[in-house]
Amino acid sequence: MSIAVNYSSTPRFDIIEYVKRLRNAGVTQEVAEIQGQEIERILEFTINNAKSELQLAQVTFKEELKAKDIATKSDVRESELRLQKEIVTIKMELEIKIASIKSDLLKWQIGVGITATIVILGGMFTMLKLMIHV
Repeated sequence: MSIAVNYSSTPRFDIIEYVKRLRNAGVTQEVAEIQGQEIERILEFTINNAKSELQLAQVTFKEELKAKDIATKSDVRESELRLQKEIVTIKMELEIKIASIKSDLLKWQIGVGITATIVILGGMFTMLKLMIHV
């Protein structure tokens, strides 16, 4: 048995066509009208319920979308600028540390050089003293 549905711009159950079909099949007018009205009521309830669930799903989806971290172009640009500043700061800190290490190395080199010179000169004077006394 096919159900009478009117496929206009908005699909809608055609209760009059349904009642006519039931009457042609031998169902009494009263029973046919009650069945048609109940089917129409159930369909409207189902459609309204589906619409409500769809609206709730849309609201939930929008809320989930808002809750997620979605970066805009300005967010990305802001992060890029912040990272560039951090890179410059780190470069400056590294240059300062490298200069400090170079300075410490130079101090050690000068200290070792002076010490080596003193040791060599001391050895030379000792040898000279020994040569003169002999």
